[in-house]
Amino acid sequence: MPRPPTDWHPLCAHDPLPGDPDTLRVEAAHLRTVAERLHEQAEALRLIGDDEVLRGRYADSLREHAHDLAARLATAATRYARVHHELAAWAGTLHHLRSAAAHLLAEARAGAEPELAALRARLSRLTEQYEVEAAHHARLVRTAVDDALADSLYDDFAIPAAAFVSRVLASDTLDDLVDGLGWAATLAGFAAMFFPALGPLALGASLSVAALHLAQAGAGACSWFDVVLDIAALKFARDGVRAARAIGALQDSARTTAAGLASGAARARARDATSGARRAAARRARRRGGGVSGTKRRAARARRLRLEERVRRAGLRAGEEVRAAPLPEITRRERGLALGDVDTGRRAKDVRNLSARHPEHADLRAGAAEARQRLREMRGSWAGSTALDLGDKGGDSVPGSRYGEMKDRMRTGGG
Repeated sequence: MPRPPTDWHPLCAHDPLPGDPDTLRVEAAHLRTVAERLHEQAEALRLIGDDEVLRGRYADSLREHAHDLAARLATAATRYARVHHELAAWAGTLHHLRSAAAHLLAEARAGAEPELAALRARLSRLTEQYEVEAAHHARLVRTAVDDALADSLYDDFAIPAAAFVSRVLASDTLDDLVDGLGWAATLAGFAAMFFPALGPLALGASLSVAALHLAQAGAGACSWFDVVLDIAALKFARDGVRAARAIGALQDSARTTAAGLASGAARARARDATSGARRAAARRARRRGGGVSGTKRRAARARRLRLEERVRRAGLRAGEEVRAAPLPEITRRERGLALGDVDTGRRAKDVRNLSARHPEHADLRAGAAEARQRLREMRGSWAGSTALDLGDKGGDSVPGSRYGEMKDRMRTGGG
């Protein structure tokens, strides 16, 4: 068949009968060759199964399995032969239809404009025949493969999908993406020292890198040592977050304790200030006779209650003032000790200030000591995470280093 046309103007805008008969014939010939080889192997296995010379405990099992495998190979050979036949038949049909369409195109280019309508109608009938024949041969191919060797869902989907995923995990594009995310996590971690709101971004980037490294390591596309480093870095980050949260909890607890102390002290002062008036009102409320009427006794009781309410309110105000007081400002050094986390630094300083205000209180002293310890944990976590990250990137940047060789030995399937 001559080279198929690529421009179907003026008959139509595109190829009306897509397909390549020559390619189909090549594939059909390949399937025929595979069928012949499978038949040969099946016959060889049958001979092994029929061999009576073999002796020993393994002989019967070998003969049984040889016959079973021979039957499977024969079934597969039949499948390939049937598909070869149907593909060859479709190639012949497609060749005939495309030849007829090419003749119509030649007539359209050589003829007059009024003839185009009739030629297009003939092409439309050819197209309909093409669709009918294509569907017919497709059904025959599906029937040919509908045998005892029915493919499982694993064969049809899981194996191709796993191969696709493996290619993606081993791709240079994904390597570049993981490297980019790694640097983004590093930079976001530094930036979060000064802008704590970026902390979730840094943590999210680190988690993404860890998940991708885990998938790549499973596919043999990166070292398991990278996964170990990711897990260690995430543990450092988790410990740092926990330390910051612990400082917040310590500050809340210290404020509650200090508010209670302030409230108690204010009530004591108010009680001292109103003690004489409260005692006088109480005596007057209890007095009988002596010109003290019931109205005056009730007024005295009311006055005593108001004075007691004043004491209670004084305590409430003092406690609320402590709870609502703004967090203390911190110096540049204190901000550095908190790794740039201003809120955590101010909370830690508040715990220390409250302890200094009530040096006799054991719980506040213990809270201040623990806040200092938690700040040290934050700094240690950051230092550990940063050392791992920068050390790994530095080791990877040296070509042919022992560090890189060590990581390569920890690949799945690596040696």
